[in-house]
Amino acid sequence: MRKIIAISLMALSMQAVADKGWIATDVEVTAVTNTNSNGQSFSVVVTDGDGNYPCEDTTISFPLGAAGEDGDEGIHNRAFSLAITALTAGKRVSIYSYSDNSVCHAAAHIKLLK
Repeated sequence: MRKIIAISLMALSMQAVADKGWIATDVEVTAVTNTNSNGQSFSVVVTDGDGNYPCEDTTISFPLGAAGEDGDEGIHNRAFSLAITALTAGKRVSIYSYSDNSVCHAAAHIKLLK
């Protein structure tokens, strides 16, 4: 019985657990696209990160499905507006994923910084 419990615990500890969290902080937006792979998603290219988060200095996608529960178009549109504002005003942003903070294709939240 102890063997089974030990093997089960080892198997559970080896599984990667996706968690919500920041994927880029205090970065500069250098480009914004209105779609990503011709789908219901937009992307931002960010640079000048501090290297502490996985999606700094790369392209980050905001799929509609990641915005709110069941893909809230209002939330998605506001994120797109903030991304455009950051690009045109030269403001920095922080970007958050509510589903997996280890990948750059599931962002939902963007914070505009002064």
